[in-house]
Amino acid sequence: AMHCSGSTLWLLPHGHAEGGTSAERQSAARQFSFDWVLGADAGQDSVFGATCAETKVIESTLSGVNGCVMCYGQTGAGKTHTLSNLREGSEGIIPRALQHLFEQIEQESGADAAEPGQWAVELAYVQIYMEGVHDLLQPYNQV
Repeated sequence: AMHCSGSTLWLLPHGHAEGGTSAERQSAARQFSFDWVLGADAGQDSVFGATCAETKVIESTLSGVNGCVMCYGQTGAGKTHTLSNLREGSEGIIPRALQHLFEQIEQESGADAAEPGQWAVELAYVQIYMEGVHDLLQPYNQV
């Protein structure tokens, strides 16, 4: 069983949700705290907002700071959909991040920019699977 309150989640082992005293249930529970939790009905725009827009990870890369967005979960949990979905209206984090990045570069390099410059953008899209790192942009590349 699971109980969520605010930014804290408790997982109760099977059989502990119904029986026992409150103290017994609490001692058997595993507690996890998060910065935020997105509900099951959260759309791709909410996921992008929470992971990229609010954290300013994209804007930071324009200042030379490396940025990383990582998805973790079991097979079939939706990591690929969350990162790389291309369907119009529900684009994943990568297409949204690239669009946002290039819009920021265009703003900073526009005609009214103090010093229009040259930009170099490097992107890695890797998967860690069975103790190996796999390049998803060039699958035959040895990482």
